[in-house]
Amino acid sequence: MTAQVAKSERAIILAPLGRDSQIALMMLNEAGFTGIITRDLTSLCSELVLGAGLLLISSEALLGGDLEPLVGLIEQQPAWSDLPIVLMTHHGGPEQNPASRFSPQLGNVTFLERPFHRGA
Repeated sequence: MTAQVAKSERAIILAPLGRDSQIALMMLNEAGFTGIITRDLTSLCSELVLGAGLLLISSEALLGGDLEPLVGLIEQQPAWSDLPIVLMTHHGGPEQNPASRFSPQLGNVTFLERPFHRGA
């Protein structure tokens, strides 16, 4: 497998608070997927330019941040592409989460309610 193929299949994780990023990466690795943890939206966008198969973002990482670079990268996708984005939310789901308003801008968004745990 080439490095570019590997990067196009990896997950990029942005969950700056708590242990969500480490838990998510551990779960992905155990399932046989690769991923990278980023510290902010700027580094997420830098990694996205290099390639990704999935974005895993905590809802609080989007609040108060400049989403224009991320939205711009998503809009530059080829017409056939639809980068999946998993938005980790707190209890209550998208209807009670302020970050859910970003769903139309981000496109292919799935909401994952926290806390999430590794299966036994």
